[in-house]
Amino acid sequence: KLVRIGVWEGGRFVGAIIYGTGANRYLASPFGVSMYEACELVRVALAPGREHPTSKCVAISLRILRRQSPGLKLVVSYADRKEGHLGIIYQATNWLFLGEATQPYMKVKGEVVHPRSLYDRYGRGGQSIPWLRKHIDPNARKVEMPNKLKYVYPFEATIRQQLAAAANGQAPKHKYAPDRFADVLHLKLDITPDFKTRTLTGTATLDFQPIAKP
Repeated sequence: KLVRIGVWEGGRFVGAIIYGTGANRYLASPFGVSMYEACELVRVALAPGREHPTSKCVAISLRILRRQSPGLKLVVSYADRKEGHLGIIYQATNWLFLGEATQPYMKVKGEVVHPRSLYDRYGRGGQSIPWLRKHIDPNARKVEMPNKLKYVYPFEATIRQQLAAAANGQAPKHKYAPDRFADVLHLKLDITPDFKTRTLTGTATLDFQPIAKP
């Protein structure tokens, strides 16, 4: 169910990118492909301080995935708005934005759980509030969660053209404060060399004051 792609830099393991079937058993249905022709990017776990940006690591992993799974036609992923994610990585690697996707979660025994996880635990009844209240937790209920942002990466040009025509508007982007001129009062550098791995880690602290309005 999972394809795990490790990421190394200069012989140093810096994380993994994981693809799988995901929590939604109907993941492939909206695209007119079978469940064996679509998968989900379920996890990007990369260490900080890497040489290569996350977007490049994801792009390379997609090429590896396509090579080792030639029957795969597309990959779906979600950006979780409640975690402050807007899918900037997907925007940088030519994914298509398909709009927002609802999150049908349930709260059982004080834990907020996806219905797929409840199905795995309790069978088909685990997705029914009346069944859960009768057999598991009398206080079980549905929980409203912020919508996720849905992205898709088609491997086939024809599918990309079809989805691009139906893409749901412009993907949201981060909003930043306007530029302002500032006078740097003090710069502090704290550098730690690692001679064994031939790397440097550090922080830079700036003290400044604005000298003009935006």
